[in-house]
Amino acid sequence: MNENSPFFQKIINYIGWVGYGNVGDEALYFAIQNAFSKYKLVPISHYYMSGITLFGGGTLLPVWPIFIMPNTYNYGYGLGVVDPEFFEYQYGPKARRFYKYAVMKTLNVNFRMVGVRGYFSKRILSEWGLESENIGDPCLLFKPNVNVKRNEKLVAVNVGSSINEPIWGNDVNVVLNAIEKFCGKIKREGYEVRLVVFSESDLPYNYKLASKLNLPILKAYKDEIQSVVNFFSSCKAIIGERLHSIVLSAATYTPIISLEYNPKCLEFAENMEFQDYQIRTSEIDYTILLELFEKLIE
Repeated sequence: MNENSPFFQKIINYIGWVGYGNVGDEALYFAIQNAFSKYKLVPISHYYMSGITLFGGGTLLPVWPIFIMPNTYNYGYGLGVVDPEFFEYQYGPKARRFYKYAVMKTLNVNFRMVGVRGYFSKRILSEWGLESENIGDPCLLFKPNVNVKRNEKLVAVNVGSSINEPIWGNDVNVVLNAIEKFCGKIKREGYEVRLVVFSESDLPYNYKLASKLNLPILKAYKDEIQSVVNFFSSCKAIIGERLHSIVLSAATYTPIISLEYNPKCLEFAENMEFQDYQIRTSEIDYTILLELFEKLIE
């Protein structure tokens, strides 16, 4: 048997939202697996396969430790922390008690090391008394193939956070209306617009846009991650709502406009110093979006 086979590999239990068709979470798993190539990362279901547990990328703290028993050795790598104010904004005043309980469960995990994806997460953990290091988002490790050429007229648009996940403003239609006007405008100016869907739950929004503007849809959640990275690398610019649409854009050095539906988008923008090219979904406006795009292109 080959010595590189899983039988001979050391195993690490992996905590992350794997296997649910979300491009960002799948990309995180593969990026972290590549970073720890000497080990086999096994997404856990009901039992541990080793004495080491790694909380992978994603906004896992403080909620996930409620459902995950502490292991002998526990680590965090590139993860994010839920903004307590946004958590209350999402779920109401009663969520404050739940959040405090989740923080207590997180502190009971007894992490040996925690690497977070941004300074905002690091600051929150510090307030809890948990030290961490800002290592950035693991998906920045992806790189496009060297033969990919940039199309100066191709613009990718990713829109639609999960229908089960509240956003700033809590009105998806406001976002869709602004994006519809924006896509129509730049299409008339000669740009080739491609809608890129990162989760199947986002399809209803994108079908609406596609039918109104006759736009093609790239169902990225059905493709290999490297194919998505290569496609982003071929774009002139990317307008992204889901966090990892902007993370993978940054990985390919493609200019980005971020639609901040959640503070985690702002955290990444500030970490990469492109917060000037970000607009919150509660404040989105077609004219502002167009001005940002024109400034970005210049």
